[in-house]
Amino acid sequence: MSELNAVILCNSGYEKKHLIKLSEQLEKIRTPCKVFLSSTDDAARVEKENIYYIREKISMDNILPLATSSLKLLTDKEVSTTDPANYKPIKITDLQKLQISPCDIYLRIHKQNLEKHLLRFKRNEGFDHSRVKTYIDNELRYMYVKDKDLDIFKNAISAEMIKQLNLSCDKTQTSPISTKLTFDYLITELKDEGFTPRNIEVVESVIESINQITESSKESSRLKQQLSLLFSSPDSDAYIHNHLTAVISAAIINKISWGSQQHIVKLSHASMFHDLEIIDRPELLELREESDYSSNNISEQDKKLVSRHALNSSLFMQDLPDLPLGVESIIIQHHGSPRGIGFVDKINPAKLSKLTLVFIIAESFVHTLLLSRKLKNLSYLHKKQHENQKISYIMSKIEKEYTSNQYREIITALKESF
Repeated sequence: MSELNAVILCNSGYEKKHLIKLSEQLEKIRTPCKVFLSSTDDAARVEKENIYYIREKISMDNILPLATSSLKLLTDKEVSTTDPANYKPIKITDLQKLQISPCDIYLRIHKQNLEKHLLRFKRNEGFDHSRVKTYIDNELRYMYVKDKDLDIFKNAISAEMIKQLNLSCDKTQTSPISTKLTFDYLITELKDEGFTPRNIEVVESVIESINQITESSKESSRLKQQLSLLFSSPDSDAYIHNHLTAVISAAIINKISWGSQQHIVKLSHASMFHDLEIIDRPELLELREESDYSSNNISEQDKKLVSRHALNSSLFMQDLPDLPLGVESIIIQHHGSPRGIGFVDKINPAKLSKLTLVFIIAESFVHTLLLSRKLKNLSYLHKKQHENQKISYIMSKIEKEYTSNQYREIITALKESF
């Protein structure tokens, strides 16, 4: 039987014979498991090394120091009650990519309206991947690192991804490989170009909250069906496009004079919802202007579907009354039409909201970036960039396309993010 690190707590009555049997069973399987009992009756006690007595009612305040000490799992320094604002969430699935912990990693628990952080993986120690798998199997989504260690953790993940990509490229030097680019790979590449994302935890929090809709909404809901399709394929072009648009939008807001965290929340929602009406039609997602209809042999029915997808995608918001005000209008206007129908040959920015203009620039950047990165040979992509892949080229293209004064501050903010 595998070793158990556990504590059995009891506030209610018990009999000596049951305690003796329990103690013997614990000794038999050689577990460090301890039994803690609340008792003021000395006559009812059984003297065993693995049984502990507390004279008051058991609570986390009086049990935690004793339990952690007896199990030798944690020290007082490892149980932190520091302000939770000093801790940042990390995806637990990211731990599977690492062999050594780049920093201290904590598990958050909630007891008596307090949040505590328990040290689970120490800096520079090898990962116990069986423990990570147990956490994942129990539907734990996040662990935590201290605010000062967040960049260290992200850099470790990025470095490991690049290492794996290089290994993949080395094995296929003579044979170009066909693979989809991932969101994490693109973020790493953008960082190599000088990209400095900010408030990314806000973006991730919004995206995670949207993902929860797939678990909470009604089974027959089309909103749930479309979102489930989007989130079930994190390596799809649609998901990468949406996720990256949210991150680029946040970067712009972080640099612009009037930006706020609430704006990031709104733009992140809009990024994930804006094409939801046609998320199950990937061939239609590529259409960005009416001239694309003829070159792609689009039926009249599909033309109408694409033409109204901005408006129809916004209608999903009716099922989400708690969404921030303004998200719906961004989705309606994201192709430049104030009514959400059709494509506009020349966008009139004076008729659109500031946040819509930020979204348009962010999405245009992401669209051009993804278009330039769809290469079959990742070794070529990593070692040598073609001219039209460079960020400077993409920026120049955006500046030529969006020349109105209303865009100037937004484009400047985007450039300052690199």
